[in-house]
Amino acid sequence: MSADKPVSFLPNELWDFFTFSTGHSLIVRGEAGTGKTTFALQLMGDMSDRTNGFYLSTRVSDVLILTQFPWLAERVFGADIAKWMKEQVDLSQDELLSQLGMGEEGGLPLDEGLKRLKGEGAKEADLKMIMNVYEKIRAAKPNKSMIVIDSLDALAERYGLRKEVLFSALQKDLVEGYGANVVFVMENNETALDYLGDGVIVLSNRESDYRVIREMKILKLRGCRIKTFKGTFTLDKGMMKVFSPLVPLPPAPFKPLEGKDGSISTGIEDLDVLIGGGIPKGRLVLFDIGERVTYDVLRQIEAGIVSSMALTGKGVIWMPTRKIGRTDGMSAYLAMTTHVRSERHIRIAEEISSSRGPALGDIFPLEGINVASDLSWKKISYDIGEGTGGICVMGLDALESTYGPSVIDGMHEMLNALRANDGVFIAIAPFKTKSLERFRELCSVHIKIDKFGDDTILWGEAPFTSYQAVEAKQVPKGIPLTLTPIF
Repeated sequence: MSADKPVSFLPNELWDFFTFSTGHSLIVRGEAGTGKTTFALQLMGDMSDRTNGFYLSTRVSDVLILTQFPWLAERVFGADIAKWMKEQVDLSQDELLSQLGMGEEGGLPLDEGLKRLKGEGAKEADLKMIMNVYEKIRAAKPNKSMIVIDSLDALAERYGLRKEVLFSALQKDLVEGYGANVVFVMENNETALDYLGDGVIVLSNRESDYRVIREMKILKLRGCRIKTFKGTFTLDKGMMKVFSPLVPLPPAPFKPLEGKDGSISTGIEDLDVLIGGGIPKGRLVLFDIGERVTYDVLRQIEAGIVSSMALTGKGVIWMPTRKIGRTDGMSAYLAMTTHVRSERHIRIAEEISSSRGPALGDIFPLEGINVASDLSWKKISYDIGEGTGGICVMGLDALESTYGPSVIDGMHEMLNALRANDGVFIAIAPFKTKSLERFRELCSVHIKIDKFGDDTILWGEAPFTSYQAVEAKQVPKGIPLTLTPIF
């Protein structure tokens, strides 16, 4: 990838594809409302420093395009919008015929593609819009051009041509002949022309549980390596943002967040906002973890929650999920809390056998026989200190491993006492945890995290929220993760 690539919300592969010395054609297809026009215009904007952009709209006026995409005018065409508007308007028929050598005096020979279109019955005078594109590419030489044809279906309909004939003609002349990049926007999801294009991108959206998920598939980009074939994206304020696979930043110190109106922060500012300012005291919270969520993501969230709460002086008893474990969990915790561990504020719940001797340091000892006695409120409040807002963060899989799949049935007394004393119980439940369904019935805050394709997505079941893409990003306070809603 070139070092001078501009900041973009589109896949890096597209920059590599369109900065080749030769021209390329790209088919963008999908059903209505999937974001094809937004994608094509944004792509042209990203390439504006390297190519001259021309947008050929057959369904929507230029004025309406700029109204819907106000960022486009300045990004692509500078401040002189009037000049751009003039450049996009077709020349008069006489001017075109003269410039292209089609007037009575003759001149330049017809391009091969135009010859074929004429052979298909299209008259020179009827090809006004296409001929204008040819002239603009010639005028821009030696600079490279990018043309967006939105849509090929409408253009073929206007001239009474078959789409494959029109595509082949423009591919032959504009891409192969003049070395231009051409983006063909299709009005539906038909695959018939895929074999003709150098690249094919498919946009789609679907509804799932009253939420919208949007996906981009890169079917091919001739001559380019495709690192991510499918990605999730969002559309907001006339812009498209395609998300990259989440790679969490290494555990590092962060400044803690405070919840709103006395609530307890999750450690992720965007998540606090999503659930109304944080976790209200006296609540049971469930983090429902999907099967494909990676170890690094789970560790960042799990250890981050504990670190955030401990940093704000709240007493925490933590039983790490089996996937994370005590050693890795504490390593991440110490890295996030600048290696200052307060025994008053954190205890690791761990089964202690008589052969191992008495519990020392940060251990919250469990006998591992009766969960009601091991996790009694009296024992919890004594161990982490009364008045600190006692919090339990526990992996349901680890609890099951110690006490069996019916562990929740033995915890009712403790959970009720925790809620009555303004404490919070946070259950982290990896995929297939047997007591997951039972805890779902009890919790008042239910957050789900899973992967759609290669992207990590978070959403709220209670409270109900839209899908949110999880991204790694340094933030002023809290865990370095952000959420972006998918619209």
